[in-house]
Amino acid sequence: MKSNKLNALALTCIAGALPTLAQQCSTVDNVFITFYGWPDNSPPGADNAFDCGRGKGPDGEPIAGGTGTYTDPISFATATDNTNLPQCGMVYLPWLHKYFRNEDDCENCTGMWDSSKTYHIDLWTGSNTQGGGDNQINCEDSLPGGFNTIIKNPPNGLPVDTTPLYDVSSNQCYSTTYPTSDDSGLCSGGGGGEPSAPASSQSSTVAATTTSISVSKPLPAPTTPGGGGGSTPTTFYTLSTTSSAAEASCTWAGHCLGSPCQTYDDCDGTNICSPSNICVPMS
Repeated sequence: MKSNKLNALALTCIAGALPTLAQQCSTVDNVFITFYGWPDNSPPGADNAFDCGRGKGPDGEPIAGGTGTYTDPISFATATDNTNLPQCGMVYLPWLHKYFRNEDDCENCTGMWDSSKTYHIDLWTGSNTQGGGDNQINCEDSLPGGFNTIIKNPPNGLPVDTTPLYDVSSNQCYSTTYPTSDDSGLCSGGGGGEPSAPASSQSSTVAATTTSISVSKPLPAPTTPGGGGGSTPTTFYTLSTTSSAAEASCTWAGHCLGSPCQTYDDCDGTNICSPSNICVPMS
């Protein structure tokens, strides 16, 4: 995290450019998506590098958070020297139906940008009051990451799903995805309005001609050294994938969209293996 003086100077310099950037809604393809939260933040906790007006924690540092709406975007971290994503700048992820805001730095993101000019954003999974330990990290590993398209400087009014990615109070992980077609149309406000009902750990929903499939699986229990009494609680995460005509014609059973995988080419057709070891569409 940078010093407060440097942050203030950087924000002052960027503030003058924001009105122009806000008018330049655009799509950015092949953005590498990962997830982080309280337990794997550096240092662990909810501290952010940049003060974007969300508030500060007990230690006086800016805090992460957000519900995913336009007025309350979720925090994300990225390369500090990628000026295409300025501090406190906003993006929209169409397949998650959530808005995010650049509020933190990310060492791995900076490495990818400096070496290959590859966009990499790390999405906050919560919470800003307590962490979910190993279960939260397992959740992050199951979420739909990998390469995808984002909307930079998005308009207000796009579909929003405020279901948290990870709910620490119930130890639930929600990985609901939505079908996308013409992402560029979102810059003109296309696709606005209420989203289709999200899939949950208990049901599946149909949106237009695309099926959203929900699969519930037990989270691996964290391993702790030594013995200990009591029973091991059963917790769940929800993995949702989208189904299309291409998936219906999947010819490699067990390697279709949403199936677990190990290597890049371990999936049927044009699908690829994501960093979360799930078969996803190739962007």
